[in-house]
Amino acid sequence: MRNFGADNWPCWEEYKVAIVSRFGTGPFDDPLAELMKLKQTRSVALYQEKFHMLLNRVDMSISQAVSCFLSGLSEKIQCVVRMFRPARLHEAYCLAKLQEATLAFISRRSKPILERTPTLTRTFSSYRGSVGGSSGLTYPRQPRRSTTTR
Repeated sequence: MRNFGADNWPCWEEYKVAIVSRFGTGPFDDPLAELMKLKQTRSVALYQEKFHMLLNRVDMSISQAVSCFLSGLSEKIQCVVRMFRPARLHEAYCLAKLQEATLAFISRRSKPILERTPTLTRTFSSYRGSVGGSSGLTYPRQPRRSTTTR
């Protein structure tokens, strides 16, 4: 129904199609089974919209709805949201969206650790027993091998 503007009311046939697509109909229609199978595959907002459409067709308690919503979230998001133990759907929605934004931020900012590996221009053997560059460090000499035999 969001596609219809305030001044552009649909005709009866368009209205029926919109209602059936939103709430469904038919002998094999099982919204509870669909709700239990629903998984987040893209954004939390899209998952929330699909979840809410199915939830409107089912009679369940708030705690059951929260549990069902959390079970369909991706694992990376689900674990963090469960940690806060949301009691209402609105809390679960907000926490899931916040975690999704956090993960997106981290993935944009993080760079591989090995991306900037230092390159050595000299070998350590050239510094034996002397001061090492501008750092003022000395490197220990390797012990000499004795030439005497036992």
